[in-house]
Amino acid sequence: MRRPIINEKLPISESNPIKARHYDYDRFTYPWHFHSQYEIIYVKESHGLCFVGDCIEKFSAGDVILFGTNLPHYMRSNDIYGSENATSRVQGTIIQFEKDFMHHAFNYYPHFVKIKNLLEEAQRGIYFPAGCSLRLVYLLESIPVETGVDQITSFLQLLKEMANVASR
Repeated sequence: MRRPIINEKLPISESNPIKARHYDYDRFTYPWHFHSQYEIIYVKESHGLCFVGDCIEKFSAGDVILFGTNLPHYMRSNDIYGSENATSRVQGTIIQFEKDFMHHAFNYYPHFVKIKNLLEEAQRGIYFPAGCSLRLVYLLESIPVETGVDQITSFLQLLKEMANVASR
């Protein structure tokens, strides 16, 4: 059975290039989709399957996934989530950001070469297994509650940490 791919339109603009929030669901429900923004999903609690492009990977609590722009994806929770008698919840953090966020700096300043490489590699999706970096988790959990410049600087620290972990 073929499923249509939904082009999700995210409410992100030049005045707010980052959308960061914690989530708490019965289960992952958003269908097969893509969007023009990058997306980082931290899975604090859950496990199941992640469909990315033409790949299927298992995910579990503590994992982080970075989706590139226009990359079809969706997350499917295992059956213990969302059933009538389920006590388990799907929880974590989602951060979405504009594809042109700091485009000039990332592409022209050598300070950002690792982040540039990270974002290029994200076009196929990048999986960060649970336990790969405590700092990564700390930043992911703090960014949704920060505002203004503090949120932007923490987000840059997050990208730096992800780039360092991915290049190990």
